Amino acid sequence: MTHQQGTLSSQSGCRIYTQNWQPAGTPKAVIILVHGLAEHSNRYIDIANYFTEQCYAVYALDHEGHGHSQGLRGYINRFDDFITTLDQYCNEIAGLHPNTKLFLVGHSMGGVISTAYLLQHQQKLAGCILSGAALATGDVISPVQKFVVHCLSKILPKLPILQLEANDVCHDPAVVEAYRNDPRVFTGKIRVRLISEILRTADMVIRNAASISLPMLILHGGDDKMASPTGSEKLYAGIASSDKTLKIYPGLYHEIFLEPEKYSIYAEIYDWIEQKL
Repeated sequence: MTHQQGTLSSQSGCRIYTQNWQPAGTPKAVIILVHGLAEHSNRYIDIANYFTEQCYAVYALDHEGHGHSQGLRGYINRFDDFITTLDQYCNEIAGLHPNTKLFLVGHSMGGVISTAYLLQHQQKLAGCILSGAALATGDVISPVQKFVVHCLSKILPKLPILQLEANDVCHDPAVVEAYRNDPRVFTGKIRVRLISEILRTADMVIRNAASISLPMLILHGGDDKMASPTGSEKLYAGIASSDKTLKIYPGLYHEIFLEPEKYSIYAEIYDWIEQKL
């Protein structure tokens, strides 16, 4: 296995950090990891190593305002900037791996980015896997609160309003402690424009879910307190994909890729992808 790091320039002019893991032989397929809110791609080393050992190439980036990338922490001016940067990266990866199938893996906010990406570019991919996608806006905020957030976004877009709870990330105390102490995890308050853009995009994805026909594997922790499983259930019910699977893991929290059961979940993803090759 070899590990490489790089950068690309976002549409907003920020330097975006990228990294990839290459297997010893020719990759069977390519996995592109899309991380969640306030975190970064280094938190996905376990799943990257697992799939590299199975002869997959794995790619990941840190979103603008996250991890090693430039940009104001906890902020984005337009959610479409995430999607445009991801498309730029996917095109670059496709050029490096012609005639190789690409699979998108999106977690939490990364699930919102990934599904919004599918609405525009699903033809570039062979399948999409979601983990704890943050699509259930109605479960976390009332219509009145949502209206206020959208108004504040226009008036005071950089106003900090939401702090994530580290204890809700995972059952494993070591993972929670690592999350708290990770200098690349943003532990301050998320700014209102980014919250507004997540809510707006998640609602748009659910409204337009029938446009998605790509093979989909939708995974969610049953006790996820950060992103309700009902969002994944609504997406599953709404997409037009003939090849779609929804799995809710009873008792698991938000970050199923870091829960003690993670390797069995990786194996399920592996089996699902192998059927598409």
